[in-house]
Amino acid sequence: MKITVSGLAGTGKTTLASFLASYYGYNYYPMSRIFREEARKRGLSIEEFSKSKERSEIDKVLDEETKRICKNYDNIVLEGRLVAWLCKAAEVRIWLHAPLSIRAKRLSKREGITYKEALKRLKERDEADRKHYLRLYGIDITDLSVYNLIIDTAKHNIDSMKAVALDFIEEKRKQINR
Repeated sequence: MKITVSGLAGTGKTTLASFLASYYGYNYYPMSRIFREEARKRGLSIEEFSKSKERSEIDKVLDEETKRICKNYDNIVLEGRLVAWLCKAAEVRIWLHAPLSIRAKRLSKREGITYKEALKRLKERDEADRKHYLRLYGIDITDLSVYNLIIDTAKHNIDSMKAVALDFIEEKRKQINR
C-alpha cells in the first residue's frame, strides 16, 4: 500500500506520517524534511529558500525522486506538499488542515519564535508555495480534489487524528483485498 500525507506547514504531517510508517512497518519518505535540510545546507531559512531561485531546481529533483519511489516501491508513506499529486497510485492520500492561527501557534512553539513572527512566516510561505507550484507544475495546492481523506487537525488531538487515519486505511485495505 502507498500512503501520502500532505498539508501546509504546522498541520501535523510529520507527526502522522512517521506514526503511520512505524505502525505499519512501512518505509517513510519525508520529502519536507529533505527540503528543510536543503535550505539549511544553503544557510537559508525555509521562508528564504521558498523564494529562492535555487528552489525550482531542488524541487524538480525531489519531485522526480518522489515519482521514482512511488513507481518502484510498495508499503511506503510519503510526506510532503505535493506527494499526493506526484504519487497518484497511492491508495490513501491524506490532506491535513488547520487554520492559520493554530498553525502559527504550533510553529511558534516548535521554532521558538513569537506568534506574530510565526504568522508572518506562514503567510509568506503559503503564498510563495502556492505561486511556485502553480508556475512550476500548474498545480494549485488549494485544490484538494486529489485527496481521499481530509483531517482537520485543529479539531482532532494527536490520538484522534491517528485513529481517523487508521480507520480509513483499514477500510481501504479491506476494499483492496476484496
